[in-house]
Amino acid sequence: MVPHLNLMEVGLPSSTPPKAMRSNSSRKPGNPRREATRSSSRPFRPSALRLISSVLNAVSLLAFLILVNPPFCSGQPAQSSIGTWQDRLRQRITAARFETARWGIHVVDLETGETVFDHNGSQRFVPASNTKLFTGALVLDKFGSAARLRTSFYARETPGLRGTVQGDLVVFGRGDPSFQSSATSNGLEKLGQALKAAGLKRVRGALVADTSWYQGGVVAPGWTVDDLDSYYSPEISALSFNDNVASLVVAPALHSNELTKLWWVPSDPRMTVLNRVLTGSAGTRATLSL
Repeated sequence: MVPHLNLMEVGLPSSTPPKAMRSNSSRKPGNPRREATRSSSRPFRPSALRLISSVLNAVSLLAFLILVNPPFCSGQPAQSSIGTWQDRLRQRITAARFETARWGIHVVDLETGETVFDHNGSQRFVPASNTKLFTGALVLDKFGSAARLRTSFYARETPGLRGTVQGDLVVFGRGDPSFQSSATSNGLEKLGQALKAAGLKRVRGALVADTSWYQGGVVAPGWTVDDLDSYYSPEISALSFNDNVASLVVAPALHSNELTKLWWVPSDPRMTVLNRVLTGSAGTRATLSL
């Protein structure tokens, strides 16, 4: 227990670095109404997203370059070696699976400064998820790998003899995206242990969420409007829970052409769904649009 302005504070350092996680739909209280159209007799399972964006492909390309030709990273390779990985790279970007992709590649020898591969290298691309590379590098350079984001709990009094706080318990977030997320499934367990260690067993008041650590807009400039309802585009918040994502569960009715059952997990009365999803016949393909 750490005294802070006559309040009880229980700090929970983040055990994992920020990581982009996956779910079904981002929580958007300000834009609650969504419309669904059609389903089949089986519960809907969203298919894997196809990486047709050239910017996202660039990330996998970097790993590909390292894997196919490690000597290139440790020193100047022989000309035959360069030709080998160049050919393999050309084969990869011209593969049928990337027919709709647009690649921008520029590879330079760090020792000589020589350009060893270029494909649309001078064209401009929307950086998209590649921005995370710069964000991650900045955080590591500024704070170091040992830095942790802290989520605190405050009360106006320390727990009594029976571990009871008569007033409210305030949860104060500082932007930890991994607080009880799919990357840290035991977050609530650690929370309970920390509160118990501070002597807290019961709260008579309310549980208050304080997100005042971040001031400003909840959506960054330049974010694509079409992405704002996706799992990877939740609103910016100082206090996140479950990646700030809600899952929409779809279950078929007993008979075809009847409306399916839809509900949010976790439940949120601010999010309303206009359900037009019909249960299809057995064996038909499941389709769903929002």
